[in-house]
Amino acid sequence: MNASKNAFDLIAKYEGFRAKPYKCPAGVPTIGYGSTFYCDGSRVKITDPEISEKEAYKLMSFHANDFAKKIQSVVKVPLNQNQLNALTSFVYNVGLTNFKGSTMFRLINEQRFETAAIHFSRWVYAGKQILPGLVKRRKEEKELFCK
Repeated sequence: MNASKNAFDLIAKYEGFRAKPYKCPAGVPTIGYGSTFYCDGSRVKITDPEISEKEAYKLMSFHANDFAKKIQSVVKVPLNQNQLNALTSFVYNVGLTNFKGSTMFRLINEQRFETAAIHFSRWVYAGKQILPGLVKRRKEEKELFCK
């Protein structure tokens, strides 16, 4: 199963579009809708040329579907489309390694979905600060996961 438009819309909404490369809050060169890599696997560099919104959406959907596949390879229980979309947005933001090391991941693999959903709200920090945008994003991801 691939990520669907619901995942893409959620990612695009919270990542926002930027044509020029920039450094994300974690200091990583990023472009488009929060992409840190191109489809060929090369890293985004601050000196890279601008991209169009169409190119950015294509790049984001490529990476989102890659994350969806990776999520399904590590989650050992069936997920519905909404759960996969929510987790795709989440993993797009926090990374697969962080997800795999999380309590949420363990609870999902134990099929404790309601308890796992509570853990979205724990991922709202950048450094030691709560970011209001992450609070909103996690709320929407949780709502989608629970549908």
